Amino acid sequence: MLLLLDVVTRAARLLLLALAPPLFSPEPSPPANPIVAAILAVLLLGAVLYGAVRLRAWGVPRRGFAWSAAFAWVSVAAALGAALYFRDGRAPLGQGVVFVAVPAWASLLLVASTLAGEKLPRVRHAQGFAALAVLTLGALVFASASSWLTSPMQMWWEALRRDGEHPRAIGELTRKPLGARDFLAARAVVDECLRLHPGSCRCQGEHAEIAIRARDFVQAEGLARAAHERCPSDAALRALHAETLGLSGQSMQAEEAARRALALGGAEARLRYALALALAGQGKDAEAMREARRAVELGAGRSAALFVGASALVKGDLDEAARALGPLVAAEPGDAEAQYDLGLVADRRGDYNAARAAYLAALRADPTFADARYNLALLTFRRGVVDEAKHHTQKLREAHPKDPRGAELARSLGLQ
Repeated sequence: MLLLLDVVTRAARLLLLALAPPLFSPEPSPPANPIVAAILAVLLLGAVLYGAVRLRAWGVPRRGFAWSAAFAWVSVAAALGAALYFRDGRAPLGQGVVFVAVPAWASLLLVASTLAGEKLPRVRHAQGFAALAVLTLGALVFASASSWLTSPMQMWWEALRRDGEHPRAIGELTRKPLGARDFLAARAVVDECLRLHPGSCRCQGEHAEIAIRARDFVQAEGLARAAHERCPSDAALRALHAETLGLSGQSMQAEEAARRALALGGAEARLRYALALALAGQGKDAEAMREARRAVELGAGRSAALFVGASALVKGDLDEAARALGPLVAAEPGDAEAQYDLGLVADRRGDYNAARAAYLAALRADPTFADARYNLALLTFRRGVVDEAKHHTQKLREAHPKDPRGAELARSLGLQ
């Protein structure tokens, strides 16, 4: 039922977007009241279909009305199909504009042309002038939105410009630079968001998220605390602050913040993960693992799954580690940490090929990953693939000259 309501609402928004792109966001934020939004959407789509039926009835002597009705039906069907397809993170809704705009504007053109021929029979070329007017209007409308209509990333920028609290835009815009570990580029996106919307809670929190990915946990805690103080009623920011407290080593404060936030409600999945970090920091490993598993069940995502996988590795439970980490790599093959941990699983199982492939995948995602480079050199050395071991040892020493493991491997391989 919820899927149906969402599809109908998005279809109506897409139809409006196809008719007047400058007036609407290419990826609208979720409505405050989904039921009311769905009712309005049904009324809009129903009005279009009813109007098409009336046009079809008038179209027996006037073929223009009949064709206009047919195009109106096609535009509604295209809007419903595109709304169903462009959802759940596949792409912004604006990607479906072209499929709806062509039949929708064709319907308007035929209505205008047919009406002009009927109402202005004495005006020469009235139908042609009406069609030309509709075509000109359409061209002007779409030209005014041309800066974002042809690019999904520009659609996300347009969505962010319209709504600083958009639930997906800032995450989509920082996804690529974070995947490439280009933290400066990711921060530049957030800085632009804050320039556009200085009071945006979501953009404030994204600054802390980037610091977490960069493993600068002290800075992340400061940024999360500032965001939480600015937007104290935001449950997501309460959870983010509790998490950064745990990551920065303030485990007692993290536990207190997490339990207090759980009592207030909201963002339970992330708060369970924050509580797991806090408990692990106090040496309560069994309780921490229980909370982390609960966080994963609730959909906490990557960080909680990494925690479960790493904790299972420490316990020697390779099966649980693989179960936790496998979906992360399947969803994002460029996840360096997940690939590295899966490499550890395969390494401990004695699966040389799988371990080597996972370590290499981690290094492709992050060429500076010292642990992956060291383990790969050690793995190939043990296997007797000496030339490859020497290659990775040299890479480790070049990238991390102060890492004592590089010198130790070099001595073992006779490089010194």
